[in-house]
Amino acid sequence: MTPSDAQRIERLIEELMSVAVWAKARSLSPEPDQVRVIQEAADLIARLRVDAKTAERKGINAAADWVRDRRWEHEKENGYIEPDTNALSYGRGPRADAMEEMNCEWCEIEDGIRALAATAPMRAEKEDGRG
Repeated sequence: MTPSDAQRIERLIEELMSVAVWAKARSLSPEPDQVRVIQEAADLIARLRVDAKTAERKGINAAADWVRDRRWEHEKENGYIEPDTNALSYGRGPRADAMEEMNCEWCEIEDGIRALAATAPMRAEKEDGRG
């Protein structure tokens, strides 16, 4: 289901709710089936919102995992563990400095992507006017 599908469903629910309010204001009682359909639609929208947020977080985390895996490959191919300190090293010199800088960039990119997962629900709510 796309965001536009969810938005259309939400508009339909709002319209159904306004009809229910209109009917109640005129002392018209909605049929039990109408109340049930409105409630089921509202429950469906709530589940869709949760599913969309979960899917977005999973996608963001998958991207961060890919970056982490690339960093690990970079470490295996270009670095080594120093026996005295047990620290990752790329040796000495300009090439080693560049390899270490590249490793730090991979870490920062991974952290930045993971930070997106934490703010995904807030961004979604701002985009659809709820936040």
